[in-house]
Amino acid sequence: MKKHTELFNYRELSPSEAGLFKKEGYLILRNILTAQGLDQMRKESMTAWNGEKKDFDPSGSWLNNSLLVNIHRKSPTIRNYYFEGPLVYIASQTGVFCSCVTRMPMPWKFTMMASQGWAGW
Repeated sequence: MKKHTELFNYRELSPSEAGLFKKEGYLILRNILTAQGLDQMRKESMTAWNGEKKDFDPSGSWLNNSLLVNIHRKSPTIRNYYFEGPLVYIASQTGVFCSCVTRMPMPWKFTMMASQGWAGW
């Protein structure tokens, strides 16, 4: 996995964090984007938004007013965040998921370490 350290903060989980994740099933992670990464993600998101969406329509649906479909195809920073970002790196350390996320059309498929089965999310 390529690390984009100018955009994202990668780190190793401490033994206590790994234990907490195993016990509770979640972790709170802060500051996973660098200042540059956050700025770049905002700019690319807004460029994609302004290129595709129109003004807010009060009679429009949630899909029309709020969702930007396939943003990872419109923003290199978001694509890198999804597929090579710090959360993928953290997930590879938890022992729940293998270190590889198959690069298939959504939904993502993670290989479960314990069962070697598929979890289609």
